[in-house]
Formats: sequence, structure tokens, C-alpha cells
Amino acid sequence: PLLTFIGAWVLAGEAVTGIGGLGILLLVAGIWLTARRGSRSIRLAGLTLFFALGTSAFIAAYTLVDGLGARLSASASAYAGALFVLDGLFMIIVALVTRGPKVFVQVLPSWKSGVTAALFSGGAYWIVIWAMSLAPIAAVAALRETSILFVMLMSAYFLKEKVTGFRLFGAVLIVLGAVSLRLA
Repeated sequence: PLLTFIGAWVLAGEAVTGIGGLGILLLVAGIWLTARRGSRSIRLAGLTLFFALGTSAFIAAYTLVDGLGARLSASASAYAGALFVLDGLFMIIVALVTRGPKVFVQVLPSWKSGVTAALFSGGAYWIVIWAMSLAPIAAVAALRETSILFVMLMSAYFLKEKVTGFRLFGAVLIVLGAVSLRLA
């Protein structure tokens, strides 16, 4: 979210209010705290940090492209629909090139769950694209990261992971950040 904010500010001239900026910072801090294991210090190997920052940069880049693309297209639905069609065609071509025509027989047994997952994923993606066409891109990107709360709850329930004080405090910061963004 922080890289997305910087990119939206530089590329689109988007400004965030003081309370919006505070919301983004609270969300980033909350995400960081929920990601911590339980140790008092964090040791990052150079390669780990390189890949983490690289992943963050790519996510910020595609978020900015999606937000600006939805705005320039003047229709979030048309933009998302075009991406769905192009992505689908690209995946079919790659599948045919790498696995040949037998790929259709291989995926056939899973078609129901595949279609269901595609509909949910596509719907969620469309909502984000639509929101970025109306609201500041950085705010939407930050709010999208609140999904970490659901991941934390599911990992505690299903995987029996311990919810440490750091993670609980991080969850509170994420909620406060989301509320701040809503008030901004």
C-alpha cells in the first residue's frame, strides 16, 4: 500500500488527506505486525529482502496499472472484462503450448470448482477495479490488504496457529487504518 500511494501520487497526482495518510500508515504497520512470527527481532537475509521488495513493487505496479486503466477506459466493467478475456486466451495458449491438447482432458474433472473459483475471483477483482475508478487508488489498495485479518482468523481456527499479542495489536491497527481511510 505504501508503494502504491507513492506511485499514485507521482503518476496520477493523487493526494491523500492527513487522515487518509494516517490510515495507510496504520494499515502498513498492522500488516507488518501480523506477519511477525513471535521473535523480538527480525532477521532478513539480503535475498529474502530483495524478493519481498520486488514482490511489493510488482504488486504496486499492477495495482497502479489497473486503477489508471479503469479510469482511462471510462468503464471499470469493460476494463475488467477485457482483462479477463485476454488473460483467459493467454492461459489457454500457454497451456496448449506446454501440455498440448490433452490439457482439456486433464482439467475436465475439475471444471465445476474451476468455474466457481473463477467467478468468485473475477467478482472480487471487478469490485477492486470498480472501487479504484471512483476512489483514490492508494486507499483501495490499502483496504484490499485488510484481507490479512481473514487469513489470520482462518489460520487460528483451521491451522490452530497462535494469535500472539503482536498479531492482535496488528489486527487492531488494520481495523483503525480501515476506519481512518473510510473517514478520509
